[in-house]
This record gives sequence, structure tokens and C-alpha cells, in this order.
Amino acid sequence: AKRHILQNPIWILSIFLIALANQPLLAPGLQRTVRGLLVSFAYIALAILWSFSVLDRIREKQSRKILLGIVGLIVFWLLLRACKYEIWDDRLDIALWYLFYVPQTLLPLLVFHMTLYIEGNRKLGWERFLYIPAGLIILGILTNNLHQFAFRFDGVISSKAGTYSYGVL
Repeated sequence: AKRHILQNPIWILSIFLIALANQPLLAPGLQRTVRGLLVSFAYIALAILWSFSVLDRIREKQSRKILLGIVGLIVFWLLLRACKYEIWDDRLDIALWYLFYVPQTLLPLLVFHMTLYIEGNRKLGWERFLYIPAGLIILGILTNNLHQFAFRFDGVISSKAGTYSYGVL
């Protein structure tokens, strides 16, 4: 069977090393940002390579769907991390901070779902009801600026340490 070019780790490593070698050509302030983005995109590439491995090795349809959902959430979290910590834009700071809670809430739930499925409990159905409180938590976090149940701000809404406290959510 032919291997896809993205499945070759040498290809990914080569791009990473070429980009890293060209860093001294950048202004000193940009070097840290470029290095951080390279590390983030290397992690994203590894997660995508893992998803190809899942597609190749796991033949059972439901297991593949759950594992690809896990990979999708990991990639989403890594993209959010790259944007929040390497691309400095205060307007997006709060939105990215709130969006962090989407994969943080859904990943444990998907892992639990996969564990039940691997244990042989394939026809339970009750575990689907766990998505309701997860969805409500995510909705509460994403709409926090309207009610401040998750984070209470002291004056200006900001994710900086010391400017907020935790609410009931």
C-alpha cells in the first residue's frame, strides 16, 4: 500500500528544521513567535499523523468516529493555543480563552465514551445524556460576558491574572 506524503515523519521533521534554521533572519521580536508557532504546528502535525494511523489500524466504525473526534478536539485545542499564546491580539483574547473550555469539556467525555465502548458496553445509550450537561457548561462559558456565572470580572473584562474570580459555573 502507498503511504501518503503526510504520513512520513521525515517530511514533517524536515519542514520544521528548515523553518527553525531560517529563524535568525527574522527580527529578534519575531523569533520567539515563530518558534512558538513552529512548535504548535509540529504538535498539530503529530496529531494529524496519529489520526492517519487511527484510520489505518482501527477498522471498527464507532471506535474510529470517537477517536477521530478526540483527534479533532486535540487539533482544535492546539490551534487555539497557537493563536492565544503566539498571536497577540487583545480583542480575541477573551474569545480564545472561553473557547479553550470546549475541548477541555468534551475530551474527557469522549475518552469516557471510548472506554465504555472498549469495555464492551456498546449498546448502553445512557452515556449520550452526559453530553447535555457538557453542552450547558460550554454554553455557560461561551456566554459568560452576559451573566458572569463562570468568571466574575473586577471592572474591565480581561483574562489577565488578578482581574477576575471564579463564579458558580
